[in-house]
Amino acid sequence: MNTQEARRTMLELALEVTEIVRRLSVAPSPTARDQTAMRELLGKAREAAYDAGFPADLAWRAILRATVTATAPHEVPTGETWLEILDSLQEGQDQLSLVTGGAQINQ
Repeated sequence: MNTQEARRTMLELALEVTEIVRRLSVAPSPTARDQTAMRELLGKAREAAYDAGFPADLAWRAILRATVTATAPHEVPTGETWLEILDSLQEGQDQLSLVTGGAQINQ
């Protein structure tokens, strides 16, 4: 995967994770479907992150945090936790949008 393609992929994945997290910020308990989707998105992000380079770092960390929070919570995540993750995802999207010219979601 070339660098630009990997960066666009990371941006798309961050947008998908954002949609799940936005829903969880209202109803904070992840369903089995949410958990499965997050694991799949994390796997795709893991494949693209290396080729995407430094500009994808914020998005990678936000996707990883969202997945860990959804799939292995030591306590039920709060709406505030999900809002913090949304902020991190937005920062990652903003960074990737600068280098890809891609669309971004405003919260």
